[in-house]
Amino acid sequence: MTVPLARDGGMTQWVLVEKAAAPGKRLLLSSCETFYKRSWICDRNGNVASVITHGIASVYTDSRYRGRGYASRLMNELARVLPTWQIDQSEQVKCVASVLFSDIGRGYYRRLGWHPFLDKLWLRGPLRVARPSL
Repeated sequence: MTVPLARDGGMTQWVLVEKAAAPGKRLLLSSCETFYKRSWICDRNGNVASVITHGIASVYTDSRYRGRGYASRLMNELARVLPTWQIDQSEQVKCVASVLFSDIGRGYYRRLGWHPFLDKLWLRGPLRVARPSL
């Protein structure tokens, strides 16, 4: 992958398949992708910490398989795996959140344990810092 957000292990593709079926014969029941992102958080006291967040995108189940709980199963598996996914335990960096934007509304993902973020969320690009003259 050459897209900046996806390269160097930044994107993981996940699929839910029929485990009992033979390899090469397994139906793709549901899929999604996640994006690993180093982030910074600041608490109310102004303390800044480096953390990990995962963006969840493109959750999809073919119309032939919808209504059978496959996307729910995939999301439940992700909720279990993502807190430690791609985290180097020696760094003492924690995964603090997953970000999920939904085309189908909040209710579906809320039932699966995701909670809408109702507080202020500020996204900022890199700060421009004046370079000292030599």
